[in-house]
Amino acid sequence: MSRNKYIKTVIPYSKINDILRTQKFQNVIFHIDVQSISKGLYQKNNIFFEIDYYINNKIPATCLIDEYKALLNKLYKIYRQYNPFFVSFFDDGVNQQNTTISSSYKNGRSLHSDFLQNDETELFKKIKTNYFIELEKHFEKPHLSKVYYLKNYEADFIPHYVIMNNLFNSLNPNTLNIILSNDKDLLQTCKFTNTIQVTNRFFASKLGKKQLGIDIYNDSTAIQYIYKNFKIGQSTAKHIPLLLALMGDKSDGIPGLKGIGAAKAIKLIQNYNLPSSLIELKQCTNLPTIITDNFKLVVQNYQLTSFEEQLNRSKSVLD
Repeated sequence: MSRNKYIKTVIPYSKINDILRTQKFQNVIFHIDVQSISKGLYQKNNIFFEIDYYINNKIPATCLIDEYKALLNKLYKIYRQYNPFFVSFFDDGVNQQNTTISSSYKNGRSLHSDFLQNDETELFKKIKTNYFIELEKHFEKPHLSKVYYLKNYEADFIPHYVIMNNLFNSLNPNTLNIILSNDKDLLQTCKFTNTIQVTNRFFASKLGKKQLGIDIYNDSTAIQYIYKNFKIGQSTAKHIPLLLALMGDKSDGIPGLKGIGAAKAIKLIQNYNLPSSLIELKQCTNLPTIITDNFKLVVQNYQLTSFEEQLNRSKSVLD
């Protein structure tokens, strides 16, 4: 049975090289959202390939491990002069830090329930878990690579946690942190000014065809990933949690305020000069009516979207 590639990410090497050179960075850390760049693992034909391989060979395949190793080796060779370090993070999809706040968080989201039987679904879950265990074994290397495999917690906040605590010297102004992820939640980590996020996503071209967009976002441009017409100015990456709290996030099961999309949410933040922290938001005396009328929902949504709020609820597993 044939299969497609598992690792699906295109890295804009020349643009990264320009940033490293012009801003005179000496070190680079790649923070890799393994599940985000490994979308191929969840494709229908690849799932059947994995199940078929396991049934016929009595052992799991090594495709994802092989591709990931090739990616890291390539990155190491290209950026060797910058002492590259690799932080890999992934999880089992339990999302405990957020389901304690909202039981509907990512509830019912499945990538393969439509075409797999129950026994096949369970087998694929075991195969995927085996991959995660093997990734942890292969890529946990002192002074070169660190793996965060969270069993019960969503791992998206790991780059934020690492940089906020200056792990691996990541907060040093001579270090460039590069996040490889298509998840908009991670854009809030670009508030650290030595941090960028590389994203890949398809959009419709003028001819109506799918076209791959490869972009780099930083503190000042992060909101453009959510709303492309955003004009750089007052709002920055630190406003991402509040922006998502107001507009909601369907992919994560977070309901926004009625009638509020990205454009209106940005206008609210800018017109009322809304603060980026929940503590300051609770102290505001000049909030728009739509927020005061739905304040409880806004607070809950902020707790779900803010990594720093999530980290406060996840200290035990990280410590």
